[in-house]
Amino acid sequence: MWNTHGLHVWYFMEFAGVFWKNPLLVKDQLLDIMVVLNNESLIMLIPHLEKWVLARGLPISKEKDTPEFVSRVVGVSRDDGTIKGVTAVFETGSLFVPSRRSGSVRTVKGLYEGSKFKANGDKDAEKESEYTQRQARQNKKFKGLRLVFEEFGKGSGKWWIFTLDGSHAEWDYRWIIVDYGGKRMWGDMCRQTLCFWDDIWEPRTWKVGENDLFRELWINDDSDDGDSDGLSDEWKFECALRHLGEDSEEEW
Repeated sequence: MWNTHGLHVWYFMEFAGVFWKNPLLVKDQLLDIMVVLNNESLIMLIPHLEKWVLARGLPISKEKDTPEFVSRVVGVSRDDGTIKGVTAVFETGSLFVPSRRSGSVRTVKGLYEGSKFKANGDKDAEKESEYTQRQARQNKKFKGLRLVFEEFGKGSGKWWIFTLDGSHAEWDYRWIIVDYGGKRMWGDMCRQTLCFWDDIWEPRTWKVGENDLFRELWINDDSDDGDSDGLSDEWKFECALRHLGEDSEEEW
């Protein structure tokens, strides 16, 4: 669930510059790169990918068999120090990016409020209201466990979920939810508060919540991959951008 030994994003930048703007390199392979990044690098990169998802987003079919919901496992700490997997259920959005073995990207509309997740295939119409109430209770309980989920239904933002799947095991994936219009994001490797940005090219100015500056401690269990220089990805990423002389308005 948490990738603590992935690669730094600046390794790719040293060889390929601002690689996510290279149409030849990222046409199909960007998710393959993202899946090997460590947590902090992934958080650094995702705010830069708005144009990438918009250029590749396709309408989700509204056919009868299209799922109404998208579910993702979230780790919740127990009193004994262990992690319990709890399922967050979101309402399916309108767009998706064609997936690869390494991951997927799609939009959601906030927490799911319908009956079909709890029904689990039961088509008994008389039980629909009961299943809807069960889902509402689960959402309320979930918001109590993970306070950040209160935010996902607020505003008119479009939420994109990036899911990076390292081994296709049930728990061995990471996911990040981001609202590009509202310039905010959160990931399952992060603590309880949304991260907000104004200038994507200045990570050290990003905010956690309304007041706190972005810091490594916001990301759970993200350890170094053997590089002992003591510099965070946040600093390396910003230095790499300055070294490249990148202009934030440059197109692919």
